[in-house]
Amino acid sequence: MEYVSDELFHFVGRHRPKGKQQFELLKEIFKSGTLISSGKSVNSGEIDPRDKIISGELSEIAALCFCDIPKQLLGIHTGKYSKFGLSFSKRFLASKGAKPVIYIPIKSQTNLGKGARGKEVPKRLRRVLGALLELRSLKGLINQKFPSDRKLREAFGKATNQTQFLVRELYYYIKMFDEDLPQDHAKNYYMEREWRIIGEHNRTKLSFSLKDVQSVMIPADFRQQLLKAFPSLSNRVIHT
Repeated sequence: MEYVSDELFHFVGRHRPKGKQQFELLKEIFKSGTLISSGKSVNSGEIDPRDKIISGELSEIAALCFCDIPKQLLGIHTGKYSKFGLSFSKRFLASKGAKPVIYIPIKSQTNLGKGARGKEVPKRLRRVLGALLELRSLKGLINQKFPSDRKLREAFGKATNQTQFLVRELYYYIKMFDEDLPQDHAKNYYMEREWRIIGEHNRTKLSFSLKDVQSVMIPADFRQQLLKAFPSLSNRVIHT
């Protein structure tokens, strides 16, 4: 049995009524050749110190999310999200900036402090990043106060210039999960094996052509409607 998949799956219309409305959304996506993230986002490369862990996230980012699950094992995932979706190859999505998230079990103990990782990791990351952001705001003042100390100014600049890197390449890709929950529980995020794309602004977009699509996931009842609109997808349909 395969443990991972060569293609990554994205399901649509989770918050729409099941059936026709989800199907219509999938058709709109194929017509436009664009996937667009939903939800709120902090400014690109920044953190909001007021953020709380919401649905496992450290920050309310606008991401496009995909799951790394073999086709034959998608049942748990479609049960949580939707039976309508599409997939792309890992290579294609990696070329668009996608990468796996870092999963952290919230109850796991750590030697960083008295609390479990679910409390200590977010707290310490926010402290580090908050301090760097504060230092970055003082950059001009440091240059004025120490105009002749080149080493100090270079060290200061190197540290603060990495803030956006840490936020965009680490902080936005951390996902918390409750390791005690059963596999099919809606909040057992570890089972999603998530990859995500984070855009440059408050919306993340992925442009594609129909030839980029590896598979289309739909209930069998919608097959003929799909193929009438997009006949070129006939050999890529998976019934969910």
